[in-house]
Amino acid sequence: MANNYDAIVIGGGHNGLISGAYLARQGARTVVLEARDKTGGAADTSSPWPEHPDFKVTTYSYVMSLMPSNILRDLNLERHGYKVWPMGPYYQAWPDGTSMKLYPDDAKKNYEEISKFSKKDAETMPKWDAWLAGVADVLGPLLTSVPPKVGSRKPADLIEQLRLAWRMRGLDVRGTGDVVRLFTMSVTDLLDDWFESMQVKACLTINGVPVPMLFVSGQQINGQLPFNVDGNATMSLHTPGGISDNFNFQIQAAAPSIFRSGSAGPETGLATITRADNNQRVTPSNPIHSNDTIVIWATGLGRTSPPIDAGLPAPSDPLASAVIVPTVNLGGTALNVTYAGLVPGSVGLYQINATVPGKAPEGMAIPLVVNQGGSSTTLSVRVVK
Repeated sequence: MANNYDAIVIGGGHNGLISGAYLARQGARTVVLEARDKTGGAADTSSPWPEHPDFKVTTYSYVMSLMPSNILRDLNLERHGYKVWPMGPYYQAWPDGTSMKLYPDDAKKNYEEISKFSKKDAETMPKWDAWLAGVADVLGPLLTSVPPKVGSRKPADLIEQLRLAWRMRGLDVRGTGDVVRLFTMSVTDLLDDWFESMQVKACLTINGVPVPMLFVSGQQINGQLPFNVDGNATMSLHTPGGISDNFNFQIQAAAPSIFRSGSAGPETGLATITRADNNQRVTPSNPIHSNDTIVIWATGLGRTSPPIDAGLPAPSDPLASAVIVPTVNLGGTALNVTYAGLVPGSVGLYQINATVPGKAPEGMAIPLVVNQGGSSTTLSVRVVK
C-alpha cells in the first residue's frame, strides 16, 4: 500500500532529513513529516526583512563546525550545492553606543575589542579558546559514535568499551574534570568562572537577528525586539560557551501595552499616564479631568515612520510616528490622538498623546482602552470634571 513505510521521521529539520536519507540509503521505505510549509528547520533560508526580500539568511546554520565530514561524503552534499562561505567578524552593539567585534582568526584584534570592556577577559579569551579546543578534540569524534553498553560482559560490548577508553586516553585527571564540569554546570556558572564582563558573556538573537541589550546581569537580560521582525519568532542566547535552547513565540505587528508603576505601596501597579497640566502620573488623587491632555507611556506600538534601528535612541526631528495609529477611548468616548510614536531620545519607549473631551464620563474606575491593529489593552482610571 502507498502509505506503508518502514521508517517514519517526525520533523523535517536538518537532523530529520539526514536521518531519512540514511534510512533510505539502506533500502528502507522512508517518509519525513514536517508541520511547516518547508523543510530545513534551523538550516532553512528565509527573508526576515519584508522591505528587503532579496536579502536571505539562514535561521541558525551560520557555523558548520559540527557538520561531520562523513555525512558530506555519504550524501554527496557538495555535488548537491553544499559550500561553506567564511564569514565574520561577529558583531554586537549596545544602546550606549559601545560595540564589540570578535574575529575567528585574529587574536590581536579580539584582544583590542574585549579590552574595551575588560582587560582581564581579553587575556582570558585565548585560554578559553584553547580549553574548548582541547575538550573538543577528545569529544568531537564521539558525536558519530554509538555509546557503548557500559557494564555488559559480552565480548563485542567489552571491545567497544575498550575502544572508547582508548579514545579517551588523551584526558588526564584535569581533563576529565573539565569534561565533567562542561556537562554538569550551567553555562552561566561556567562563564562566570572564566569571565567578568557581561558584554563578553552574552548575545541574544531573534530569528538570527542580534537583539540590542539594554541590561544584562547574571539573572536577567533586557533587550529590544528588532522592529523588522514579526510573525513566528525563535529566540536564543549565544555565549562563548554555546547556544541556549530555542524559545519559540509569536511577534505581532502591534500589541500595545501600557507601562505600570512598580513602586511599593498603594500606587503599585498604576498605569503610567501623565497629565500635561502638571506632568504628574494619573492616580486616584491626581485624576484625569475633562479637556485634559494626557500622555500614555507604552510599548509594543510596532514599526515607525521614519523607521528606526533597534537599540538606537529615537530622533526628535522628524518624530518617529507609529505606522499603525492607535485609537484611545475612555469609558466608550473616543479621545483625539495627536501623536503616537517613539519618545525622542529614548530606546523602544512609545508615547500616545491624547486629548480628553469635555463629555468624558466621570467615575473612580473608568475603563481606558488602547486599540491598535486588532490588539488592545484596557485599564481603569479615575475621571472628574
